This record gives sequence, C-alpha cells and structure tokens, in this order.
Amino acid sequence: MRCRIPKVFLLVAVLYVSTAGMLALPAEAASMELPPPPKGYQWQTCPEISGALLRPDGWYFKKEIDNDKREYYISKENIAANGEFTTGLTMVALVGYGNSTGVSAAEFAKNYIRNAASSSRIRKTPWTNRMGPFVAHGVIITTPDIAKGDFVSHHLVIANEKTSTVYIVIFESPVEDWAAMKLLSEPMLKQLYIESDI
Repeated sequence: MRCRIPKVFLLVAVLYVSTAGMLALPAEAASMELPPPPKGYQWQTCPEISGALLRPDGWYFKKEIDNDKREYYISKENIAANGEFTTGLTMVALVGYGNSTGVSAAEFAKNYIRNAASSSRIRKTPWTNRMGPFVAHGVIITTPDIAKGDFVSHHLVIANEKTSTVYIVIFESPVEDWAAMKLLSEPMLKQLYIESDI
C-alpha cells in the first residue's frame, strides 16, 4: 500500500460517540444505530473496534487484525488484486497503546502530527480538537515522490485519553486528483464512528 505512516505513529468536525458506547449496522454490529449514509456512500463496520467508516460506492475494503493493532483500508483501487492503493483511507487502531508503552495516547498523537508536518510541505497547518475523552490532532501535507508522483495526505490522530487507544486516520491521493478527492473524503473524515470504551 502506498499509505505512509510516519515512524512515530488522524478530530473530526463530527465524531459520533454515545455515553453507552457506540452510536451500527445489521448483523455485524447489531447494537450500533447509524444514521443513513450520505448519498454515494455505505457504512463499513469495523466490529473489532465497535466502529464504522463511510465507504464510497464502488470502493474496496480490507482489514488486517493483529492483537491490539487493527488496520482498516477503504480504497479506490482493489488492494487484494493490486497489493497497494494510491487513493483511499487508512485507519489503524492501536488498542491500549498508552497502557503498553508508557507514552500517553495524547502525547503520541501530538508527536505523530508534529513529525508528519515536519517531513513534508504543509497544506493546512496542524490543529487540535477535543470531544469527550477524545483529543485529536490533524494536518494536511503534500509529500514528494519521484517514483510514483507527489501525493496529498490528510492525517488525523485521535487519542482516547480514557482507554489510551490511538486511532491513526489517513486519507491520501495523488496531487492531481486532490481537488475531487478532498470533496469525496470529507464525509469519510467527518463521520467516523468509534467506541469511547475501546
């Protein structure tokens, strides 16, 4: 995959979290109650984190689960067929990260964005948002790539201060496609459903 997560391991205008847990879909997540998706999108559940992501119609989904690291990919290109993608969203959930490393989830999120911002050209200066137990840091950058062409990536790192879980969310696309992909990615980045108890 093309997604580049800096060595140090992305808040959203809207982050839906209920006090009882998660706000869902049939069968996979019967306890979740999601609103209808925006036109042109479907909900993709992530039951391992009691979450859901928006997937544009016709796009692909892949997940990789490894103990406390859960990776989710929503991509324009078929990862199973191609082994990588150039346009899409990556979410990595590091469950209980702060508990196992001694570095708080919030500190990790702040350092991740600082490193991402220092490694490329900044398109939108770093920002921070808070909602309940979540603190999120974000930045939008352009990264040069001589081999495959420059790309833009929207990084959002959400730290759950209550559980020490970190969610790294990245949407990326080639520079020449960014104007259209920015519009398409906005609902995906603004309507993340994550469980406040994970």
